[in-house]
Amino acid sequence: MFTVSFLLMHAAPGGPFDRERKLTPEVKANIERRYDLDKPLPVQYFHEMFRDLHGDFRLRYNLGDFSVNQIIAAGLPRSATLGILALVFAVTRRFFALAWCRPCGAAGCWISR
Repeated sequence: MFTVSFLLMHAAPGGPFDRERKLTPEVKANIERRYDLDKPLPVQYFHEMFRDLHGDFRLRYNLGDFSVNQIIAAGLPRSATLGILALVFAVTRRFFALAWCRPCGAAGCWISR
């Protein structure tokens, strides 16, 4: 999956900074150096693979002041809380649905005791 997305991103026309205002060649070279876009494609691939495997997602292109790790850490408590609440809701609903649908006259029914 990593390889496919990496190759598709590099096969797409344009670059990550083409939508912005026109950059001077010096500024564009500095930005490309910052994000390792000035290196050959195989070197970029292995550097990105190594960083991703170690959980270092670096800086985002459009939010240069925040790393991806910081953005994930900021949203993780809300996402975890929502996931836990959804799980509790689903398990509770399933429990009551099974209790309601099970015939109480059957032997071993916990409601008839």
